[in-house]
Amino acid sequence: MSISTLTPATRKELVQLVASATSLGIHRSPLKWFGRPSALWREEGDAFVVAALPDRAIISFSPEDQVVVVGGGMRVSELQAGLGAEGYGLPIGPGVPDLALSDAIALDLPHGLESQHGSWRSWVLGMTILLADGNIVTAGSRAVKNVAGYDLHKLFIGARGTLGVLLDVTLRVTPTRAVAPTLWRPTRREGFFPTLPGGGWIQRTLATDFMKAVEKAGDQVVAIDPASSVFWATLPPDQDLPRYRGDAVLRAHSGEKNLRIEDTMMQKFMLRAKAEFDPTDKLNAGEFF
Repeated sequence: MSISTLTPATRKELVQLVASATSLGIHRSPLKWFGRPSALWREEGDAFVVAALPDRAIISFSPEDQVVVVGGGMRVSELQAGLGAEGYGLPIGPGVPDLALSDAIALDLPHGLESQHGSWRSWVLGMTILLADGNIVTAGSRAVKNVAGYDLHKLFIGARGTLGVLLDVTLRVTPTRAVAPTLWRPTRREGFFPTLPGGGWIQRTLATDFMKAVEKAGDQVVAIDPASSVFWATLPPDQDLPRYRGDAVLRAHSGEKNLRIEDTMMQKFMLRAKAEFDPTDKLNAGEFF
């Protein structure tokens, strides 16, 4: 399998490259933290790394509606700086790498303010997506409460870029004065997830289990946020930490674990979604079950 790196200068150029490809895997450089390209792509044919998306600006911002439309190539820090000048921003807590919005949404990493303000699934109102066959579709709307049909855009949140390329996104923002404070304490200096050797482990527990979980992780812990009961650790691919009732874990090198679905109805739903969004089987997310 050969891998080529794409750096499209315009959205039109990106569309042409995707439409002309015979086999396409979406795997932008930040996702390399989560394993080798072969974990996401078929072994036959060609694959591409989209190094950077061309859209890197705030397209529109409506303070009265608390809604912003942003190009998928814009970095989270750039968006926060632009919105901060107007007294708004995304209520993202500490401990999240500074990614392009398309990659941040594709990974849906937990953060220090998730328990107070939610995650990307709470903030994303809609998006424009480039599908595997070169078609551009829109999903969602600018309305915070929209009951017209399914929230199809939420399929792409946390999908690791395997269902399409996020070109732009509509986000609900929060006044800066309303963002809850959080306690953040790095515990080691030599690095931070996910740049640490061996990959990373992020675990959110119930408050009653948090300190116990941190103690069990021992010197593998690199940072903790007691305000949201989240800790970050470096962990070899073949090792697991104890799990607790009601907890949530995101880790590197998890392979098929992230895609394994046992529920029969959910299997049928995911297969139908795959057939709808990837009819030519260019964007391969691996086996769902």
